[in-house]
Amino acid sequence: MKKSTISRRHFLQRSALLAAGASTIGYLPQARARVVGPNEKLNIGLIGAGGRAEDNLRGVSGENIIAMCDVDDERAAKSFAAYPAAKKYRDFRKMLETEKELDAVVVSTPDHMHAPAAIMAMRLGKHVYCEKPLAHSIYERAGCARSRPRLASRRRWASKGTPWKGRGVPSRRSAQA
Repeated sequence: MKKSTISRRHFLQRSALLAAGASTIGYLPQARARVVGPNEKLNIGLIGAGGRAEDNLRGVSGENIIAMCDVDDERAAKSFAAYPAAKKYRDFRKMLETEKELDAVVVSTPDHMHAPAAIMAMRLGKHVYCEKPLAHSIYERAGCARSRPRLASRRRWASKGTPWKGRGVPSRRSAQA
């Protein structure tokens, strides 16, 4: 068997050169992100516009914010002032039913309202970004899990988190543990 003639030093030099070359690929003109035109922006609605929602609003600030909903006008005043053209609502159900041109919804409400707002938006065909937890209780989580197969068959469904073992709906045994 022929012994390898490559030294450790030579191997490390070549590896470093290869890594440096691979890291510059992102700087090539073809690899840069494309510029999105005004007609390609999403129409976003916010459910919950004050407090934590301000950070979520910054995350979608490059899109068209066309509707905002919050029950506390004082807490949401900063967000409302930043987007004066966006329609203001106090009830997310009314916002979702009225705003037919919404493409996506950002749910930034207290935990106990995540599931009702997200499920209603998904049933109306909207894309949803919802912070964790999606559900406040086992009952809400089971409702989300029952809605998921029906929604997933009609639309793309992406989920992030730790699911229960099994088919998605918790068993009595796992709920009591």
